[in-house]
Amino acid sequence: MAKTCLVLLAEGSEETEVVASVDTLRRAEINVTLASLHGKDPVTCSRGVIIVPDASLDDIDDEAVYDVILVPGGLKGVENLSQSPKVARLLKNHEKRGSIIAAICAGPLCLMTHSIGLGKKVTSHPSVQDKLVAGGYQYSEQIACKDGKIITSRGPGTAINFALLIIHELLSPEVCEKIAKFMVMQPVDYSAF
Repeated sequence: MAKTCLVLLAEGSEETEVVASVDTLRRAEINVTLASLHGKDPVTCSRGVIIVPDASLDDIDDEAVYDVILVPGGLKGVENLSQSPKVARLLKNHEKRGSIIAAICAGPLCLMTHSIGLGKKVTSHPSVQDKLVAGGYQYSEQIACKDGKIITSRGPGTAINFALLIIHELLSPEVCEKIAKFMVMQPVDYSAF
């Protein structure tokens, strides 16, 4: 059975992180759903790129089960996701189930707001490091890191490595290596994250 990922999309999400993550995960045959906080209308991202979601977040059942929930960065997008009770319910339900919760760039602020993975090791865009440390997280400056079922990464330039780490954890090191090689990525030991 194919693995599944729900990507939370909002006005102001960081488009490179969304597109690079979705593209890389789909190369590994993970069934990715882009669900927008703003219905099914096209979403304007942080740099003006417009993305058409697959679904409205309102149409996603609070009890739906995904193998991964992914929170992209983009400060305005993260602020929008952080204010959503629906996002809070989905994240909390998936944390209880032991699903992977992944966040990149400013995305870990959304996890902090909704009390997900408190005390875990995370990384993020350097501009939000102090907030995460003050919020009780352990901080890493690795390009990506994993602590239990929490996977985080630093920003647009690390988005493919972020997605490859998700593939490494969700599928296998062999699938990760195959996808990375096809994408002409420099070899990285994802087990070290």
